[in-house]
Amino acid sequence: MAEDTWTLILQLGGPTPEHESVQKEMDKDFICFFNIVGLVEDYDYSAMDYMYYKRREGSGTATLVGIENDDDVRRMLVEHESENKVRLCVMKEKACKDNRVSITPVKSSGEITRSESTGPKEDMDTQERTGYT
Repeated sequence: MAEDTWTLILQLGGPTPEHESVQKEMDKDFICFFNIVGLVEDYDYSAMDYMYYKRREGSGTATLVGIENDDDVRRMLVEHESENKVRLCVMKEKACKDNRVSITPVKSSGEITRSESTGPKEDMDTQERTGYT
C-alpha cells in the first residue's frame, strides 16, 4: 500500500494565529480519534478538552467543527482530501457560538513555533505504533 502522508497543524489554546502551533506528519491510515488524542496529550491536552478542525468556508475564513469520535475524523479527512492537510484547534474551553475563524497565515513575528523537530521527544516504538513523526 502506498504511503498517504498528511500534514496536521495543531493550534494549541485557540484558533487564531497568535496561538502556538505544532505541525506533524501522519500517514492517513493512522489518523483516527484515538491517535489525535495521543498527539494532543504530548502537549498537555486530553480527550476531555475541546478539539476542532477548520472547515474552509471561503477566502481566508473557516468554521470550527467539533471532533468527538472517529466519525468526525473520517468526515474531516473526506473534506480535506484534496489538500492532505488539516488544521486542528485544541482548547481547554469550548469555542464561542460564532465559531468562524481566519485561516490566513499571519506574517512571522520572529517567534518560533514548535515543530516536529522541536516538540516533545518520542521513542521509536511510539512512532511505529501511532504512525506520526
